[in-house]
Amino acid sequence: MKEYYYIHNVCYWYGNDRLQNIWKQVEKVKTIRTNPMKKNLFIVSLMCDDVSQEKSLDDILEMQDENLDIIVFPQPNSGGTVKSMWNVYKNLLQKESIVGEYFGTWEDDFIFSSPTYINDIKDYLDDYLFVGSLWEDMWFLDCPEEFTKKGKKNFAKNLGNSPHKFPGCNPTYEQDQEQLENYYWCEDPYVMKYENLEKIESLIGQFTLAPTEEKYSHCRHGIFFGEVGFPSRLYNAGGNFFGIKFEKSYEFLNSESKY
Repeated sequence: MKEYYYIHNVCYWYGNDRLQNIWKQVEKVKTIRTNPMKKNLFIVSLMCDDVSQEKSLDDILEMQDENLDIIVFPQPNSGGTVKSMWNVYKNLLQKESIVGEYFGTWEDDFIFSSPTYINDIKDYLDDYLFVGSLWEDMWFLDCPEEFTKKGKKNFAKNLGNSPHKFPGCNPTYEQDQEQLENYYWCEDPYVMKYENLEKIESLIGQFTLAPTEEKYSHCRHGIFFGEVGFPSRLYNAGGNFFGIKFEKSYEFLNSESKY
């Protein structure tokens, strides 16, 4: 068994051509040195349109040092960030007997702003299954004080033609999604105590219901099944999570997308 302090998984689609974000995330993770007896692990979940044509990330692998190991983990471009978390958990960490004290799954276009990030959020990590971020969008502005206090946004499922329906939420998807009375979510990352991966699995099974035969799409896989679907299923199953306001703990990297 290989033990780490913090395991950082970043979901990266090479088509976005944002490798500089990965370099910057690696440098940030190198600053986390809370436990000097254990290394950190950086995983690049490389989302591939064709896994047989694996892209080389040698420049990233060369950033390993005595305090940080790096693994590039190719996988089909389906299911997005939440699916990458599931794939890493089941097909890499469990199979290779890799464990840590803390685990986080991130998109590549933002990162924590302080090297004390893990320490700063430890009270939340002790109380919730995962810690994410809370963005000020049109849903947040409905009830900013309430959502900030709760660390999550929510709205009723049946909103008709309301502009507040989140992208990808339409009746044609109901056959794929479990029946939920309400949606509860915050934005990623998904940072947690390592053992919470198993706790989340015990509550909802697979982390995303995105059909594996489908290629990733932003609204359907990224939002409906991912950013909103995953935490909603978790909350309705009795789990809880907390999103910290973005400007308090996070900073943007390059967010230009080719999707």
